[in-house]
Amino acid sequence: MLNLKKVLVVEDEEIYFIKISQVLTTHFLIQRAKTVNQALQLLEHNHFDAILLDKFLNEESSFSQIPKIKQLVPTTTLIVFTTDDSLESVAESINMGADDYVVKDLESLNALAVRLKMTLEKFASMRSSVQSRKS
Repeated sequence: MLNLKKVLVVEDEEIYFIKISQVLTTHFLIQRAKTVNQALQLLEHNHFDAILLDKFLNEESSFSQIPKIKQLVPTTTLIVFTTDDSLESVAESINMGADDYVVKDLESLNALAVRLKMTLEKFASMRSSVQSRKS
């Protein structure tokens, strides 16, 4: 059996969750949270390799919760996945602790699995390098 990476998708809109799941389920194990609080509860009791976080959950920005998520699971890759394509939003999310930022559109949905794999590999390699320097 393949050792699939686990991804927590924090998405409140059903249509986006369905599309994301269709793209990712052949490469990843997917679990969903509809709110940041639900995500935090799942993260306290489960291991995830990556988190896909929608910027707007129930019309509120989730960015203020990024530091809390990263404090709880500092080695888990966090990718913001949102319709907001402004440079200010990208900069804000990265400054708050996100590891990557992907704009939701048809092209990015099709490339999401590849992008997620690449981001996970990049950060795994960086963590491995840091660990070997500490030894």
